[in-house]
Amino acid sequence: MQDISQLRRVFGKPRNVGSYWPEIHIIRVPKECVNKTYCTIMPKYYPQERFNKLFENKTVISQPSLLYVDPNLANRVGEEDYDACESTSEINPLSMVKDQNNIWRLVVQAPEHNFRQIVHMKVCKNPYKKCQNYGFLPHYIVSYCKQSYVTANLLVTKGESDFEEIKVKLPACCHCTCKKI
Repeated sequence: MQDISQLRRVFGKPRNVGSYWPEIHIIRVPKECVNKTYCTIMPKYYPQERFNKLFENKTVISQPSLLYVDPNLANRVGEEDYDACESTSEINPLSMVKDQNNIWRLVVQAPEHNFRQIVHMKVCKNPYKKCQNYGFLPHYIVSYCKQSYVTANLLVTKGESDFEEIKVKLPACCHCTCKKI
């Protein structure tokens, strides 16, 4: 039997409404995504064809471009900067996200009609681990790596045949924090 923590209710009670959506009433979250607020793994049941069909003969408003900063550019502090906290950078389309009620929702993607919701995320490799090469601190101060989040607006499924824009918390950067002990 599948672990109940990997199943989340999304579309409410099963009912026949002309079956615009597939008979999916429970989202099965891949194990790699269970402890995250987002997932980039496209499930087998993802209704890609139906999302593409929704955008047929529609003019899609251009979406904001993904900003890319060239890592070779010098920054304000100088060329010898280093990251005190290790992180991984991901630039991927999202397949599902957790809403503000911790319920998994399918993210609408229609690449055939140039509607993609792609995000750039930086995720801490070792949150709460001591910062690297942070220098000498007084004995009553400790440093640790902390994940920071940003709120993004995404178009997701709502119920069996509707959509809505929701605010979603996504990882933005990993930074070094100090606190008094």
